[in-house]
Parts: sequence; structure tokens; C-alpha cells
Amino acid sequence: MGIYANLKIRTKLIIGFATVVSMALVIGVVGYFQIQNLNRAANHLFKMGVKPTEYIGEIAVNFERMRINLRDYIQANDPIQKSYYEDKV
Repeated sequence: MGIYANLKIRTKLIIGFATVVSMALVIGVVGYFQIQNLNRAANHLFKMGVKPTEYIGEIAVNFERMRINLRDYIQANDPIQKSYYEDKV
């Protein structure tokens, strides 16, 4: 470390400050690209992950309708009501 020891304090401070600034710049650039990567992954997950949720909701609604129609069919006493619910099922 002979070269660094022979420098003036002003030069040492400038080299130290430049080192810190360059490290912060490198960390900032790497962080920016990682954030862009995460953003792309989140957008892909949002676009691809929402569709099945919509289908699950529709399936749940249809299942609930079928359950209610079957319940009403079982409880119906009148033949007209039975045929009505039988057609719905």
C-alpha cells in the first residue's frame, strides 16, 4: 500500500468518496434491473393467475344453484313443481 500512503489527504478523500459513489451507483443499477425483473414477474402472475380465480367463482355459483335446485326438487310435493325443478337440474 505504498502508493496510497504517499498520497495527500485531499487525494485520499477524493478516492474514498469516488469509491463510495461508484459502489452506490452499481448497487442502484443492479437494484433497478432487479425491480424491473420483479415487476415483469408480478405482471405475468397477475395476468395468468387471475383467470383461474374467475373460473373457480363461476363453478362455485353453478354448484350452489344446482344444490338449491336439488333441495327444492326433493322438498317439492306438487308434480308440477317437481317437473319444474327436474328440468332445472
